[in-house]
Amino acid sequence: MMKSDEKYQVPAWMRPLLPLLCNTGGNDPEELLNDTETTASANVVRYVLIVAVRSQVDLLQLLYRKGLLRTEIPGGFSPEEAQALLDNLVRSHISKALSGERMAARDRNADLAWIGQQLVDAAWFVRATLEAHGMSVGNESPPAPPETMPDI
Repeated sequence: MMKSDEKYQVPAWMRPLLPLLCNTGGNDPEELLNDTETTASANVVRYVLIVAVRSQVDLLQLLYRKGLLRTEIPGGFSPEEAQALLDNLVRSHISKALSGERMAARDRNADLAWIGQQLVDAAWFVRATLEAHGMSVGNESPPAPPETMPDI
């Protein structure tokens, strides 16, 4: 374990990544990082969690120092916008319009238009990510979506 006067400092760029750390046992990662009291003989489970979180933080710091970890979101998305995009893509996946459930044509068309916009946003996000990493983007112009869907 570390000496009692040592503390892990979590840099600002790492804060958004803390919820993604594995093996925290539901504990706050910063609390685990700075736990100087737990020993392997006193509480082996918590000790393993502490070691797991510290090793993940050390790996993130190493990747960041070597320039292999990009912490900004490409395309100017905020973390909240990126999360909203993900949530909307999940919601569109389970939408009534795609499930085949009978809906009024107007409602189905509105639902499909909303789903189409989520896919356009996702494509823009992927394109910005690829460009930010210096990778070429394949098809420059996706096919235009149909104006309305035929009644089923």
